Amino acid sequence: MTIKKFISSAIKGGWECPWVAVLEDTDLASTISLNSGYLCEALLDPKAWESVGKVEGWTDAWHSPKSTAREKMHDMIDALVDGYTLEDFIETL
Repeated sequence: MTIKKFISSAIKGGWECPWVAVLEDTDLASTISLNSGYLCEALLDPKAWESVGKVEGWTDAWHSPKSTAREKMHDMIDALVDGYTLEDFIETL
């Protein structure tokens, strides 16, 4: 998965993107970059992960200890601590 697809899937899955008006007026790929506050906001929002899970078919109940979206969000944090980049991790989804 690409970062662009992550954001698109989150929105498609029902994530209430606080900056969706920006996206409607611009190209998603040029708006979302690794230095973007938009990207940080999406990757740190559990609701975005849950929404991506709905689109990707991850079995999910966010508050369940077995939540796939929750596990993947935690895996992202672990990957960053281990020295991987966001792109490296998102590509594994």
